[in-house]
Amino acid sequence: MARRREIEVRHYYELRTVDGRELTEEQLADMRRFSRRIELTPTSLIGDFTQETDPLFDAETLLKQYFDVFLYFDGSGPRHLMFRLPGAAARIDAMRRFVIKDSFQGVEVKNGYGDDVIVRLSLWEEDGELTYSDEVPEAWLDDLVPLHASLLAGDYSPLWLGWELASRSGTRDRYQYPGSASPDPADLDGLGEPEKMPPPLAALDEFLWPPAIHPRPGSD
Repeated sequence: MARRREIEVRHYYELRTVDGRELTEEQLADMRRFSRRIELTPTSLIGDFTQETDPLFDAETLLKQYFDVFLYFDGSGPRHLMFRLPGAAARIDAMRRFVIKDSFQGVEVKNGYGDDVIVRLSLWEEDGELTYSDEVPEAWLDDLVPLHASLLAGDYSPLWLGWELASRSGTRDRYQYPGSASPDPADLDGLGEPEKMPPPLAALDEFLWPPAIHPRPGSD
């Protein structure tokens, strides 16, 4: 009988600081103690592992104490994008309009340390047939980092997009905005199609609705 070949599933983590902020020498030493199998600079951390070698990353702790943006990709499909928004606690109720009450995908908004807010945008769509084996997560974060500044400036279109894309896999009745029927339509005018979106928002559209499994109209 032929032996079944075990498939190694890639786990890719990338974290960044923004606006030129660098980790201190003490913080860098903390990261090196966490794992010696990471690529570390004063502004970034990359971990690229398989299931068998994967250390336990606590994304919220890394964001709260060290970084501003976190990206995670699981080779079987799931992926997360998280932002730490300093000083945004006063606007947390406005951001929570877009929350989807689903522990696996959609939009999550939480209090961080002090007046920081942690935002998570997620897709949980597993596939065991190597659909995502050609994905290149190393290329993603450069295009997604500008969303951090958008959210800090009060542009919640990334949160709307996270809600809208997660709703495609459910029903509108299931995914409702808490306390509000919808975002302000004036804020979202012209954002319905990827080709009309600013580049960072179009990159988020591909991140949360990957063409590998959801081909766009007109694609081969």
